Amino acid sequence: MVRGMREHAWITESAHTTLEGRLLYVRCAQCGTRRMDLQGHPEQPPSAASRSVASLGAACAPASKPCALNH
Repeated sequence: MVRGMREHAWITESAHTTLEGRLLYVRCAQCGTRRMDLQGHPEQPPSAASRSVASLGAACAPASKPCALNH
């Protein structure tokens, strides 16, 4: 990991069930970046179903990279 960077701390804001599984709307608690995750089965971890969208003024790396904010 690059010094001064940390992983996103995803928290679920809302969720609903679809034919493909559970769709989660998540936000990084540190920088405010949002994305959608899909959990295909209850016993599997969710995976990104969309690209991350940074909040205004957020200095954040893409979803596949750690969060660049130093909190």
